[in-house]
Formats: sequence, structure tokens, C-alpha cells
Amino acid sequence: MQRFNSNEAMSIFNKKTAIIPLFFAIFLILAGGICTWFTARSVHVHLREGETNTANNTSVYEDFRDTVANYTSQHTNDTESSASTELPFKIRLDEFDVDYYEGTHTIKDYISFVTVTDGGQETKARISMNKIMKYRHYRIFQEDYDQDLNGSVLLVRYDPWGTALVYIGFTLLLLSMIGLLLRRDGAFRRLLRALSLAALLIPTIQATAQGSGVRGQGSVISDQVTGYSGQESVVSGQWSETEIKNSEFKIQNSDSNNFQFSTFSFQLNQEEAEAFGKLSVYYRGRIAPFDSYARDYCKAAFPKGTMPTEYTPTQLVTEIYLFPEKWPDQPKPTLKLFPQQSLWLAPEDDLSEADNGDTLFIAHILDWLRQSVIEENHQQNLQIINSIATFQEKRCTLGSVNRPKEQIEILYNQIRPERKIFLIEILLSLIMLVFFITAVDSLWVKHCSLAFLLFSLLLTTADIGLRCYLSGHNPFSGLFDTLLLVSTGMLLIGLVISRKNIFFALPSLIASAFIILAATMMGGSSFSPLMPVLISPWLILHVAIIMSSYCFLIFTFVLALISIFLLIFQKEKYKKLKIKYLSQIFCILGVIFLAIGIMIGAAWANISWGQYWSWDPKETWALITLIGYCAALPGVIPATEKHDWLYHIIVIVAFLLLLTTYFGVNFWMGGMHAY
Repeated sequence: MQRFNSNEAMSIFNKKTAIIPLFFAIFLILAGGICTWFTARSVHVHLREGETNTANNTSVYEDFRDTVANYTSQHTNDTESSASTELPFKIRLDEFDVDYYEGTHTIKDYISFVTVTDGGQETKARISMNKIMKYRHYRIFQEDYDQDLNGSVLLVRYDPWGTALVYIGFTLLLLSMIGLLLRRDGAFRRLLRALSLAALLIPTIQATAQGSGVRGQGSVISDQVTGYSGQESVVSGQWSETEIKNSEFKIQNSDSNNFQFSTFSFQLNQEEAEAFGKLSVYYRGRIAPFDSYARDYCKAAFPKGTMPTEYTPTQLVTEIYLFPEKWPDQPKPTLKLFPQQSLWLAPEDDLSEADNGDTLFIAHILDWLRQSVIEENHQQNLQIINSIATFQEKRCTLGSVNRPKEQIEILYNQIRPERKIFLIEILLSLIMLVFFITAVDSLWVKHCSLAFLLFSLLLTTADIGLRCYLSGHNPFSGLFDTLLLVSTGMLLIGLVISRKNIFFALPSLIASAFIILAATMMGGSSFSPLMPVLISPWLILHVAIIMSSYCFLIFTFVLALISIFLLIFQKEKYKKLKIKYLSQIFCILGVIFLAIGIMIGAAWANISWGQYWSWDPKETWALITLIGYCAALPGVIPATEKHDWLYHIIVIVAFLLLLTTYFGVNFWMGGMHAY
């Protein structure tokens, strides 16, 4: 008869009860969602400035797109919408305002200044994209606006029970996952002990210290462009208005029409192209150096390897613009080079909004440049380019044209640091790989490996920091930036495991792969302003945690590939290296971080849009990916404990789901999370 062991029984009981808070948290989240489904109310309120909500401008929320379309197209009662509803208080729109990025017409935020009247009490509030108003159990969101900027659409949401339950569930779920990580008899701590990696999570710098002792061109015609103030034209000093007005006539009657455009070169010389590349241009919602615009135009217009090698991007784009007859198959560039305070104009634009004294200059100065290029008058070419630079500095919003910063961006474009970092990282990774194969137990190898990883991390971090400075915002938007973040995360993983010399070269190799992927697939992504909803601290928290989870899960995938190979060809070496333990540790971390990232994203969505979940493709596939990786967690599928190959196969399949979430949604499925 088998003797009953009380210690074993208590251990089993403790393991079972440890996951009760986890299931209770999931229950609270589901209960909150059900409460929201049955008890929450959402209404749209469309208000013009000075207007108070009534039954005629308040509609029960049914479909976001249809309702907003109705409200933005008319200001009267929508007879086709659902039944109207009255709120228990009145909302008056005192003022609607749009905040723009400095010196541009690119929207930074939508702001409604409202007064809520409840009985005899008035409450004033400022509502914007990431700043909601809470009143009693109601939350009021900024959702849309009228095209004339004199009206606003607000979303008023009433959810007294669901929101509280969901937030409590999120908090309990987070605490439960942290508790499972810290439990002495939990799977995570058991794996650490099995792999002897308890000290692995401590930075290795101290150990190293105890080792072997290894330790813009300025305007040259400012005196010629005189009296530029008030309504006076910038050309009053160097060229007369009559000359500029007649420049187009001179071109049309010159011998230029007899040129063979297919063989004659009209490109600016190197000095002129450099000067033109330093001009500012309004592009992708920001003020950028023309050099950046020219490079992006060439990437789009000329498939890889087809751009004429005798041109620089600036030379090519200026020639296509000035001499479109030579390039009939290419779209004519749009050069918004001429500011009128925050409005930037191209010569082809409607110039009715331009200052009367600037109209002729904007309309004809590039025609004059075309004539000067034909005549090969290089001195005059530079004078014309410099006069445009002077015009920009005097007509833009004060401080919006930052020449030193634009010069740094031009240098960034020329250096293309991602390619240089890739070459350095791949070289260092291969050296570390050789070290691992030939002298894995050598102390100097440990020091060299750590130094290599730190140097690579420094380069990648410097690149991200430079992009932050140039873009003016955090590096958490766009596929290009997230690829750099994954590369940085992989290097950090390499630092963590380098002390034990367990595949310490792998993270650096993976980081190199993501660096070159960013540099080639994205081509050195240009910068663009953040959308209003993304200007939020939630963006940093959400993306940083999600990208951390991707790093952990990508590493488990690479380990799975190595494991499958070793299980087939070198099974004894596989057992000796204990790869599965290392993989499971990072799999657990990846699942927890992914779950936390999804929760934070849901909370952010609720704050910005009034709903946790919209079944957007990115949201849906993130949830599918989380479920897929949960199948690889220790104990979820008992067979994975006995059959290592099954665990690694599950990890590989789950990684395909991760690829769909990360790349598939962006390139094929779209949605509001695609970038």
C-alpha cells in the first residue's frame, strides 16, 4: 500500500491554488466586458461653437463610421439614425481649437473647450485626443470635428461597472503573473535552478572589472537681397519683378526647346546640388531638408538598382522638376519650398493665400533657375538658390526652420548608420561565434564578448537617440523604429546570457539581421510627425513592453531551430547544453510581457476611444499569438515535458503567428494599427 506523503500533497495543493488569482482575474475581465455589453451606453454629440446638446444633435451610438459621417456632413437632426437620447446634463461647446506642429499645418491635437451644466452647477473642461473629461459615471471623449473647424463631435460613454471590473481584473492579472514568476516552487524559478542561471539576471559589468584588466552654407547674397520686410518682394534687390515675370517668356523663346533632352544634361553641379539639398521643404507633414525629400522620391520613383548612377538624389529630382520633358515617365515632384508663415506653397499651388509681394517670386523663381541652368550660369544658379533660402528664413514661422538640425539630418542621410552598424555587428557576432566554438571556457573570451556586445549596444542606442532628436518624438512609431528597438532588445539579451557563455553570439546575430532588415526593407525610413492619438505616454509603455516580448519570443524561435537540428544530428550535445530550459525561461517572459502589453493597449484604447477592443487585425492576431505561445508554456501540454521536439515545434508554429502579427498585418491586412 502506497504511503501518503503530506509534503507532496501540500506541494500539489500550493501549485493548484497559485493559479486561482490568475483565473479569477480572467473572470473579472470577462465579467467587466459582459457588464459593458449590457449596461454601457455611448452617444455621439455634435456641437457647433456656442451650441448646447439637445435631442437634435445627440444620437445613440451604433456604428462609429456611419454616425460620424452623418454628423460631419450636416448639423441638423439625422432622421435616419437611431432614436435620439437625452443626457442628464447639458454640454456646451465654448470653443474648438486645433493645435498644429510648429510652423506647419500638420495637426497635433484636437481640443474642445466645453462647459457641463448640471442643475445650477457649471463645470468647465478641456477635452483632447488623450485627455478625456470624467463627470459622474460619464466619460467624454474628443472624437471628430467639422472641416471648417467650428464644430466638434464628442463621444459620451456611460459605463459605471464594466470599466471598474476590467481594470481590477487587469491589475490582479498583472500581480498574479508577477507572483508566478517569483514563486519558489514555480516553473520559472525551477527552470532557473535547472540551468543555474539565478545569477544570470545580474549585469556582468562587475565580473568584467575583476578580470584580467581589459578595460549650412550661409546666404552669400544677403547684401543683394535688400529691404525684405512688409510687403516688399525678396527679389527687389537682385532682380526686378519685371525680369522675373518675363523669365518664363525668355525660356519659351530661347534655344532650349531645340535641345535633345534625352542626351543633354541639365543637372546642377555638386556645389549647387548641396546648396539646394539644404533648402527646407514641407514634406510628410513636417519641415525637412530637401535632401531627405529627394532621397525618398528616388526610392519611390526608381526601383532598386535603376536610379541613374551619375546623379545624386538632389540632382536627379531637381532635373525632373525643372526639365520634365526629359523625364516623361516620372511624376513631377511637388516642391513646397515657399512658406507663408505656417502655410508652405509650391509654385503650382493656388497662390491666392500668398502675400501679394511674394506671388511673383513663388511662381517664377524656379523658372528663372531653369533658364540659368540651361545657360550654365553657375554663379547665378547659386544666387537663385540662396535667395530661396533667404526667403524661407524670413517668411517661415519664427524658429520653424532649423538649419543646424537639418544639416545633421543630411549627414544622417549620407552616412546611413544602420548599414554601418550592421557590418560592425555581423563582424563582431561572427568573431564571438568562433570564440564560442573554439575557446568557450576562456576568461578573455568572456571579456571580449562582453566588450563586443556593449559596443554594438552603444552604436544601436546612439542611432535610436539620433532618430529621436531628428524626428522630435520618441522612437516607438513606425516599423523602422520598432525594428531598431528589437535589435537593441536582442543585444540586451546577449548581455544577460553572456556571463554563462550560453549561445551568447546568437542575440547579436539576430540583432544584425533586424538592423539590415530595417536598412534594406525600409530603406532608412524618413521621419514624420506623430498622429494626435499617439502623442501619449501610453505609446512608450505599450510599444516598449510589446517589443520586449517580441525579443524574448524571437530568441526562443532561434533556439528551437538549433534544438531541432541537434535533436536530429547531435542529441547528446543537445542534452548537455540544456537548450530547452533556456528557451522555456524566455518563452515564459515573452508570454507575460505580451499579455501585459495587450492589457496596456486595451487600457489606452479605452482612454482614447472609449472601448477596450475593436477586433482590429493587429489586436486579433496579437491575441491569437498569445494563445499560441501559451500552448508552449510548461505544463500546459503535458506531452511537451516528455518530448522536447514537440515543445520546439509548437514554438516554431507560434513564431509564424508572431510574424503575421508583426509583418503580415502591416503589409497585407491593414487596419488602424498598421504602420
